[in-house]
Amino acid sequence: TGHLFRCMGMNSGFAFETLNIATAAVSLLTALYLLPLVPFLFEALDRTLASEIRAKQKVLTFMSFLCHEIRNPLFAISSTVTFMGDDETLVGQQRESLECIEQSTNLMLRLVN
Repeated sequence: TGHLFRCMGMNSGFAFETLNIATAAVSLLTALYLLPLVPFLFEALDRTLASEIRAKQKVLTFMSFLCHEIRNPLFAISSTVTFMGDDETLVGQQRESLECIEQSTNLMLRLVN
């Protein structure tokens, strides 16, 4: 309120000074009231952080498991494609399709790894 009065050019006089003192007193009382709550806020923050860490660990474990389960069949596809690529009798569309499969498999392996 003091800032508003100051902007309006009403920053002198008894009313302005009284309002500033009252505002300061309310701020001080609010701070004194809230000060004992600070330890509870830190405890709540610690619990929240611990909960976040546990949740992230669960997600990391799940993602590791998922990547492992996806990686195994991708390696099987990749090795089969490599083996088939060594075949000299492949022609045109067959070779193009095999190269497309190889590119897709390699991309997926990079994403999983």
